[in-house]
Amino acid sequence: MLGIKKCKYHNKAVVIDLLNLVLGVINDVQFRLNNCLQTVSVNALYSKNRQPQK
Repeated sequence: MLGIKKCKYHNKAVVIDLLNLVLGVINDVQFRLNNCLQTVSVNALYSKNRQPQK
């Protein structure tokens, strides 16, 4: 009985660890995407301003 309980708790801990890992990866990807988009938009603005006015 004790062994089964222990196993259940262990599985819960593993699932929580996996969830945290997935959330961490998602946060990292979002952060990188945001940085990338900011860089792209800044570059676009910069190149637009560089073009000679007609």
